Amino acid sequence: MKQPATVCNTCGTKYGNWWKDGYSGPKHHIASYYEETRGVCGQVTICTEARDIGYLDSAWKEFNG
Repeated sequence: MKQPATVCNTCGTKYGNWWKDGYSGPKHHIASYYEETRGVCGQVTICTEARDIGYLDSAWKEFNG
């Protein structure tokens, strides 16, 4: 299953590779957020691109199943 292009903050902090035990991504990282349909859970909310959270770990597939 292909990773979603957009991820909301809730799913990003739960499944994002840069959010394991707190933020571990680049020190100076800028992400843009916009209203979009969430790629993981399908709700319409404020999202960013999956690359901005370090992409997703494999657990998101179980949720999206």
